[in-house]
Amino acid sequence: MNGMKRLIFGFILAAVLTAGCSSTQTRREAYVRANPLMPETKAAQILRGEVWRGMTKEDVLAAWGDPTYFIPGYSDATVSLETWIYCYHLVFGTGYYRLDFRDGILEKMVREYY
Repeated sequence: MNGMKRLIFGFILAAVLTAGCSSTQTRREAYVRANPLMPETKAAQILRGEVWRGMTKEDVLAAWGDPTYFIPGYSDATVSLETWIYCYHLVFGTGYYRLDFRDGILEKMVREYY
């Protein structure tokens, strides 16, 4: 019976993990479909979950989803600054990406380990 419980747990775990990946890919695909004039290379990068300088906040949300933390910055009639933090946990380490936006465009991306 112990082996059967492990098998059932394995199927449930696989279903949960697949569902998470599916919703991420679905979000990316929906964004690309909603922006048919997007250059092909940019669409391919978003579908792969890549983020780079020059992307809009909407592009980043499509590629990576909601940030772990949002840090509002300075904003007035001439400039808007904000920072998004994406934390990650891997087998070999933990860290975060800090994304700095200026007027809605990704200006700087820093990867930190701790």
